[in-house]
Amino acid sequence: MSALDLLEAAALDVVEAGGVHWRIRKIDSATTAETGVAKLIMLPSPSDSDDRYSEADADAMVAVGKRDMAKAQELVGAERLMQLMQSAVKRLTADKAKKAAAQDDAVLCAGVTAISTDEGATWDEVRFVLNRKHHDKEQGRLHISCVPHKARNVLVAAVWSLTTEGGLDAERLAAFRSGS
Repeated sequence: MSALDLLEAAALDVVEAGGVHWRIRKIDSATTAETGVAKLIMLPSPSDSDDRYSEADADAMVAVGKRDMAKAQELVGAERLMQLMQSAVKRLTADKAKKAAAQDDAVLCAGVTAISTDEGATWDEVRFVLNRKHHDKEQGRLHISCVPHKARNVLVAAVWSLTTEGGLDAERLAAFRSGS
């Protein structure tokens, strides 16, 4: 396997969600940054009763944005996580919610590349699009609303994990190098 093959393989993964298998890939830095900023707007701001948020609080809310509730709870504990989330919900406006949801859509469009209904034996290449007028099933372009709701959260979390977990891609690259 060439070095290019190794790099490409480390940037890809397969996830089962909603009864089908999805091939996902890392998303680019610009999409990662844009999506991360959209998630950060949901962070609670300090109030009179709580002067400062710790770095762990911020990390926990970022983990929530990535759909990693276990990590968020590990960082700050269940009670503190509930306080942070309640504070964020109180500050959430319809516009902020819409922006955050749009960023999840952008992550799916950038990160999902193929679908398999036979456990990966065959793949249908797919490109999800944000604009309905670009939906063209024959060309493999589906509107983002075609992603089943149960699969959305799993896929967003998986793409985020593949893209942002520093050690994960290095581990995958090492595994491919060793042939395992």
